[in-house]
Amino acid sequence: MTDTPKPEELDPFPDDPILKDMGVFLHGLNTESDRGVVLVTASYLEDRLGILIGKFLVEGSDTKALVEEFNSPFGTFSARILGAHALGLIDQYEKERLTIIRKIRNDFAHDLKASFETQNIKCRLGNLKHYFHDQNGLEEIKDLPPRERFTIAGTQLVICLCNRIRRVEQRQLKLQDWPALEKAFELRS
Repeated sequence: MTDTPKPEELDPFPDDPILKDMGVFLHGLNTESDRGVVLVTASYLEDRLGILIGKFLVEGSDTKALVEEFNSPFGTFSARILGAHALGLIDQYEKERLTIIRKIRNDFAHDLKASFETQNIKCRLGNLKHYFHDQNGLEEIKDLPPRERFTIAGTQLVICLCNRIRRVEQRQLKLQDWPALEKAFELRS
């Protein structure tokens, strides 16, 4: 009989806010139900997008209120995808893939009979294309099982977002010293 590892045993980066729970996330891809894989992947991506936006904006309580509080402007998966794209933190390709994953998450969340074999989910998964390099250039991998197609896309996005967070941290916006309005009027007279 194999012992189920405890979450803390799976987490090689417990003190890293970006990579926290990465081991639990990756382990879950192999042990969760289809619904679990979708919900955990989408939740992890949504969380990384929140961290990404937060690391870009000026540090402080205003940023926390914009990203984390109830009913905040960047409080939903959809808003985080759109916001990260509008801020230039993700590209169009990543935005489209994240949107597909978000829609699949919604399909699973609202339909108890949803599976990777459900027609509309299979259709969405068809838009998550994967490629490999061969002697002729890029070749699409067409025969991936639906769950694998989803987990590869989700894992690739997680890796991209975690790397992006590290890069964005170095470029975080800082509060600027703006001339007071009164000073601006004094200069005009």
